[in-house]
Amino acid sequence: MALPNTVKDYLDSQKLPYRLISYPSKGTLQQITEAIRIPSSRLIRAVLLRDEQGYLMAILPSNHILDFSLLRQLLARDFHPLYGDELTGLFKGCQPGSRPPLPGLFDLPAVIEDSLAVLDGEVYFDAGSHDTLICMSSANCWILLKEISWGHFSIPLDTLDLLQKMANTTADFMEVTSNYVPRQLREIYRELPALPAAAHRILELRANPKIGQAGLANFIRDNPTLMTATLHYAGSPLYARQASNKVNSVDEAIAVLGMDVTAGLGFAASLGRTFTIPPDGPLGRRAFWRHAVYCAALVRELGRSLPDTLYLQPGLVYWSGLLHKFGYLVLAQLFPAQFFLLNHFLSANHHIPVEQLEDRLLGADHSQIGAWLMRAWNMPKEFTAAIRWHKMEDYSQPYAEYANLILIANRLLYSLGIGDAGTDRLPVAIMSSLGLNKEQVLTAFARVQEGHDALEEMSRALAA
Repeated sequence: MALPNTVKDYLDSQKLPYRLISYPSKGTLQQITEAIRIPSSRLIRAVLLRDEQGYLMAILPSNHILDFSLLRQLLARDFHPLYGDELTGLFKGCQPGSRPPLPGLFDLPAVIEDSLAVLDGEVYFDAGSHDTLICMSSANCWILLKEISWGHFSIPLDTLDLLQKMANTTADFMEVTSNYVPRQLREIYRELPALPAAAHRILELRANPKIGQAGLANFIRDNPTLMTATLHYAGSPLYARQASNKVNSVDEAIAVLGMDVTAGLGFAASLGRTFTIPPDGPLGRRAFWRHAVYCAALVRELGRSLPDTLYLQPGLVYWSGLLHKFGYLVLAQLFPAQFFLLNHFLSANHHIPVEQLEDRLLGADHSQIGAWLMRAWNMPKEFTAAIRWHKMEDYSQPYAEYANLILIANRLLYSLGIGDAGTDRLPVAIMSSLGLNKEQVLTAFARVQEGHDALEEMSRALAA
């Protein structure tokens, strides 16, 4: 257990008794409360928000979802949640990602959810590290927060009806969503977009190696940001075995990366130009392409350790990892208002499984829609299986190996804060079925982490 000095000094200065509780360093809020055997209503969390007037810390129970429409009614202000790098520097002395609900320590204005006032007994909150909670009596906690205003701005998860309760912080968006009724799945299918011409050209080049390399090289040269990232990618530790010297040209990069990987990056770039998606948030453009690039690199490395008897095609393995979240791009294209709402709420309520929100808002999730599009575009069946079933631990139908590799990769990436796997627990049964052991999996993971700089640059290039 560890308590940052800034938090310790602040609590000691308040002269209020508290104790420290150790908890598993990784896992969802629900998993944490189950591990230490406390009701989720007693675990308090902080959400950081901002508008043109400044910051706000919203303090609420972990079993509640922040409702921006209620917050707007309470404060007459339009807030948006802070995410990722936007939080840097706000919680000085604390480990990245930790958010102790101590507005007095961090000099932040705050508001507390009214429902907390009825709690009697002990409450728990983030101590500023990833393995320790602070426990104190509710009475002393309210003394600690005595200068903070109270109000009603959140909804219990167990009574949540997203279609009626969720609304954006602006009147225009509330009007868009207030009368929304999820489309029938067949209606969504009718509106699936056609394969972009540039993406179709990449597929043609990939299928014809004789003319493909020259055409693919020209495509990359036409995108200077992608070209620079591709050269660095080919020269990174991920491809040290293939590149004996520094990679100086696009042709050399293609020779090192291979047609499949290079074409996959070109295909991704062509999709990125066609499908618009907001830049920020857990589902935004930057997070999307970062996850895609890392997952593709990791499944490629995992695939290199597979026994030959599985007969998986390395190129399809890489493309499956790169495209497995593609349904989000389609959602953003077909339902921009609903996608904005989904991304907006996940930023403030990241402890809720994204599939739960997707189902309530859209009646279908990104894996379904992505799989429909792969079929509509006549893409390889391996892609369809990977996109549709990459979260299913017990999936064992045709082409399951592609989906299984992505599940393993996403569990590993979750430990780096990438993706939405919800756990970093390795699926032992799946690994065994693929002929992989823990040492092989962790070795592949370590190799991918060595290529961190090149992967970050490539994800920025695709998100540009």
